[in-house]
Amino acid sequence: MFDIFKGNKLRVIELSDTINIETNIADIYLPALRAGFVGCPTNPRWTAIKFHAWKVGRQWRKALNAGELKVRASDSMLVHRDEEEVSEVLEVPKRSLKETIQQFACWKLKFNRSVSVSSL
Repeated sequence: MFDIFKGNKLRVIELSDTINIETNIADIYLPALRAGFVGCPTNPRWTAIKFHAWKVGRQWRKALNAGELKVRASDSMLVHRDEEEVSEVLEVPKRSLKETIQQFACWKLKFNRSVSVSSL
């Protein structure tokens, strides 16, 4: 079959105004992919590979309409319906400034000025 997916580095592309997808598709085929996704007709001057990219976009739209794919609310990413939501919030350890300085003291870090735990 046609190889529209080039390389192994995934990147986020915009399929429509409100939907993104993470893919490794070559840049030259992105307009055809988007055209297929939004429902535009094919261009008769396209090569067979661009037509294939258009078909992939159309298949993604059909899968979205059928419920096989969904748009993740957190980042508007098109994903499989069974994929879990990604939590963007990282848990920050809750430490006081005194505990943080004590931890740095254990690492024997040098500060520009002297800092003591007792002065806090």
